[in-house]
Amino acid sequence: MLFLSLILSVVVSVGVHEENCDNTSMSIGKRIRLLRGDLSQAVFSEKVGIPKNTLGRYERGEITPGGDAIVLLCSKLAVDPNWLLLGRGPTPYDESISQDVEGEPTVTGGSCTRCEKLERELAQERSERRELSKELRTVNAENRTLWKENGVLREQLAEAKARAAPSDATLNNAQTA
Repeated sequence: MLFLSLILSVVVSVGVHEENCDNTSMSIGKRIRLLRGDLSQAVFSEKVGIPKNTLGRYERGEITPGGDAIVLLCSKLAVDPNWLLLGRGPTPYDESISQDVEGEPTVTGGSCTRCEKLERELAQERSERRELSKELRTVNAENRTLWKENGVLREQLAEAKARAAPSDATLNNAQTA
């Protein structure tokens, strides 16, 4: 009973603690949602033994899980209570979790499927960035060439105007005389 009251006092203080700590910007509800992964609320709630509507209210932040629910979630999902309550300690993705609520591996070799997906997306973004940088260098080279050609053409135009200007003045003088 003392353990549950300690957990409840920590849960009550989490809202204040989360605002002051960079690591803990994620709420308990969001951490529970992260633990649920791709499972539906119905399947997840059945596996952990929490009513579906209560689980939904936890995830939306409408209510805070009590001590019993915290203990139940931590024991069923093999999650560190410090991580669930405060966002500190080993996350489910920091260590290899042996099994999820359905009994299948969720993390293999210290990497989660979400992390692997993000790594693939990052690699693709980097590849696209390299291609765009190469295109940009080509366009900049073409732009420099055009600026040089433009400068040459301006010089030629100025010379043509200078040659044409005296003959225009001569024509004007001849017409006035």
